[in-house]
Amino acid sequence: MYSVLIVDDHAMFRQGLKLMLKADTRFQVIGEAGDGEEALAFIEKVLPALAILDVALPKMNGIDVVRSVVSRKIYTKCIMLTMHEEPEIVLSAMEAGAMGYILKGHTFDYFEVALQTVMEGGKFTSPRITAMIQDAGLRRSKGNETLTNREQEILSLIARGKTNKEIADQLSISIRTVEAHRSTIMRKLRIKSHAGLIHYAMQKNILSMK
Repeated sequence: MYSVLIVDDHAMFRQGLKLMLKADTRFQVIGEAGDGEEALAFIEKVLPALAILDVALPKMNGIDVVRSVVSRKIYTKCIMLTMHEEPEIVLSAMEAGAMGYILKGHTFDYFEVALQTVMEGGKFTSPRITAMIQDAGLRRSKGNETLTNREQEILSLIARGKTNKEIADQLSISIRTVEAHRSTIMRKLRIKSHAGLIHYAMQKNILSMK
């Protein structure tokens, strides 16, 4: 039986997933977490076999949790279960060390196949997600280190002093999505500070974007 940690900032979703997994004797939910920091602390202490994480989480996003788990050589396998299907976010999660990337719109039967595949040592993504990864990876392999249009748009707004909430409202996306994009931008550009983002935006004339 595989021990499982469920990480999502919506308690009702965690409870629903827990009830569904309870019917599968291969898995035992041993914990829940509502934010990334809580999840990482649980993983370090309890060492579950599997962690199921959303991308957009308070305090620390799911991708950074995965990256921390891998860098600390913790052998908990991580699967992303999320609504986010932007290619750069998907690729960032897989590059960080996620063993699977599943969209919340899939059926539970499909999700169970993903869990079993990962626990048997494989990686699992849906055909659509796989195509996204291949396309984004091809663009990177050609030396395209530029940000996506959405990332440039968000960086431009950050450089203009907009808060995450203001950016989310202007682009009609969630604050968690803005945070995930910000993390991806900083990782891709190897920038570690807000001031660094502004300096980069000024150098590349990204501030001129409408």
